[in-house]
Amino acid sequence: MPQLQLLPPVPPPIGLYVRPGWNDHLLVQQLLVEGRAPTGLAFDARFGARHRDLRERAVDLGLDTVLDTGAQELWSQGARGLAGLSDLPWAWISDESEPGLRGEGGRRLATLVADFVRDLGLAAVLAPSHFVRGPEDPLFALDLHLVRELRNALDIRGLRHVRVYYPLTTAAAALSSSASRARVRAELANLDIDGIWLRLHPFGTTSSGPHSLRRYIDICVDLQSLGVPLVAERSGTVGLGLLSLNVVGGIECGVTVGEGFDATRLLKARPEEGSAFSSSGRVYFSVIDTFVSRKEGRALFARRATKGALGCRDATCCRHGPDDMVRDPRRHGLIQRIREVDAIGSTPAHRRREAYLEHLINAGTLALRLAAAHPELSRARQRIDSWRGTMSSIPLEALPQDAPPPAVGRRLNQSHRAPSLRPIREQR
Repeated sequence: MPQLQLLPPVPPPIGLYVRPGWNDHLLVQQLLVEGRAPTGLAFDARFGARHRDLRERAVDLGLDTVLDTGAQELWSQGARGLAGLSDLPWAWISDESEPGLRGEGGRRLATLVADFVRDLGLAAVLAPSHFVRGPEDPLFALDLHLVRELRNALDIRGLRHVRVYYPLTTAAAALSSSASRARVRAELANLDIDGIWLRLHPFGTTSSGPHSLRRYIDICVDLQSLGVPLVAERSGTVGLGLLSLNVVGGIECGVTVGEGFDATRLLKARPEEGSAFSSSGRVYFSVIDTFVSRKEGRALFARRATKGALGCRDATCCRHGPDDMVRDPRRHGLIQRIREVDAIGSTPAHRRREAYLEHLINAGTLALRLAAAHPELSRARQRIDSWRGTMSSIPLEALPQDAPPPAVGRRLNQSHRAPSLRPIREQR
């Protein structure tokens, strides 16, 4: 008689969103053809025509294709000069008044964005939002109004399936207190949104000291009570730790760039236009969670011992090992980030922190050994040791016991959300 065999439960999925830069479309297309796909792609509205083939391929594959409208940059003194912003259909919002955006201007913006999403066949959109000073900032209330206008405009066009993500963009210090986080939760609870993308200043690979990291984790734990997926945007390599602690359901990254969020680029005026072109990439050493420039990568690989310790051994990623890591760092970096997230996702939720801390121990030991010959790696070692110390000191009861809502591109309905939360239109 056949024996019934119980299989271990499949861990809930976690999300990885890649934001292709101006010159990244061909690389990402190649990886999609090879079957190396992230959860989704965040498309810059400025690059609509250039990224058309990539976008259509991603739609065909069923990836979560997300539009970033660039509204935040248009509303920011320091970024509105970025190349291509003035060509967007809603570029006029940079001069629109706050009262106007609360009235006809807001409805017009929502209409234009909804039409853009429909025409491009996208699956989701980052709602237009400002950098806000905190929950008491009038711009925060304005952003919530614009989210409702956008949801309504999408629904009118038969796009109920299109997801709306809210980019919560503020200084992390503004959410330091439990009271401020409670106020944000209360406001967001009444929004019909399918996820929150966190842009907290300053945070990322090089701005995640013990206080910043612990504060970010506390913010995420509090926001989880909303019952919607959280995506740590531009969180850098430390975002892998956030995934491993089960405090976010996804992370977003560029192709070896965008490893941190610094709001000063939005707030300070710049006299010249920013370039739309992306960099040629940085070399990623996944075993020590560190990016370096191509020049630094060549110097590190000049020593045989370092080459053996840091060189890629996967022929499907870098056929010629370290040489390919430097020659084509964007391909190597993106493949490794996809694999890192896949590895975390395949680990049972209750074991993720333990596995990640073990990785940090090994990474710190290796970085310490290499730093004797390469002092420039000392900062990497210090950063790794700081992450390990901070994450290991958090009591297990202070962290979610279950995996968070997965950021994998699903429209939310009542069964996915916290029992006490209902879309605003159902409460009327």
